Amino acid sequence: MARTTIALEQRIEAPVSQVYRAFTNETALREWLCDAAMAHPVKGGRIHLWWTSGYHTTGEYRTLAADEQVDFTWWGAASPGRRG
Repeated sequence: MARTTIALEQRIEAPVSQVYRAFTNETALREWLCDAAMAHPVKGGRIHLWWTSGYHTTGEYRTLAADEQVDFTWWGAASPGRRG
């Protein structure tokens, strides 16, 4: 089976520092995205997100530049394998 890569980009009208925090801070992640979060925002660090529905995702931070850029992988519980 061929592997497909999807790249998404979204422009957000907010200060860069707020967007960076939203993707790298466990409390911020829980405030807007999920019910539980663990994040280790360093290159190669993990991000784990859970919802009370039972769904969960995991990923790995690939690029981080404080208040400038955050890039991470994301694959869900039902995904056939690691994405990145």
